[in-house]
Amino acid sequence: MVIGRDAEYIHKLAQAGISGIYLQFDGLTGPVYEKIRGKDLLKEKLQAIEHCRAAGVQVVLAMTVIWGINHNQLGRVLDFALRNQDVIAGVAFQPAFTSGRFEVPFEKRLTMGDVIFELAEQSGGLIEPYDLWPLGCSHPLCSSATYIIEEGGANKPLTRLITPQEYIQFFDPNSPQGSVFADLAARRFRRSSTGCQ
Repeated sequence: MVIGRDAEYIHKLAQAGISGIYLQFDGLTGPVYEKIRGKDLLKEKLQAIEHCRAAGVQVVLAMTVIWGINHNQLGRVLDFALRNQDVIAGVAFQPAFTSGRFEVPFEKRLTMGDVIFELAEQSGGLIEPYDLWPLGCSHPLCSSATYIIEEGGANKPLTRLITPQEYIQFFDPNSPQGSVFADLAARRFRRSSTGCQ
């Protein structure tokens, strides 16, 4: 991975105008990458995040979730993202799409609903299943999200601080899918606050 090996590369990308990257990030242990990607890439992934931090480039972590390999690291990845909010803008938890060239053995298929309930269980109460709301796709489980903000000295899902009616009122169909809640938080609360989607 070039960004993890070459700090100058991300600086050049930033100078060219990028503001963020979508980084495949399957967990916080080497064996996860060995099983999914064929090689322990954890050190390079962490270095890529540090290079992005130095270049002022935001990162969204993309975790391919596979039962029996990394499904038990959802909470740890969320915690890692929250501890690094200065560079990590969000996490996309995606059940593995087991089609085509996908050759990683797995014990059972996961749906987005399975991932949501696993994440709720592993988050220590920070996120509950109904904190994740649909983003306007054809099916609520196609793409659901929440936005964690600091409120009163504690991290809380934005979806606990607004009503469904406020969500509809402040929803901006022109917001990119990954920015729906961040844009809503900025409009609704009219104050600067860091957050993680």
